[in-house]
Amino acid sequence: FTKFDYIIPMDKRNYLDLCLLDPQGQFQNKIMAMTDFCSEHSEDEVPDPYSGGASGFEFVLDLLEDACRGLLKKIIEQKF
Repeated sequence: FTKFDYIIPMDKRNYLDLCLLDPQGQFQNKIMAMTDFCSEHSEDEVPDPYSGGASGFEFVLDLLEDACRGLLKKIIEQKF
């Protein structure tokens, strides 16, 4: 936890697992769901693309592009 500025799980299970690794909550401010950075999507986790066929992969790609734009915006805002 000390080596990274952001720890970004894609789904709820990984988010909870990371929180359990930090029982005192010392690094909770570093753990953020990937979907927290979305501005165009309201999902609370990145779904498994394999369950949705070709359209599932397309949706996950759109979701991650949205989230990556938001993450980049946050990084830039914190640096300047």
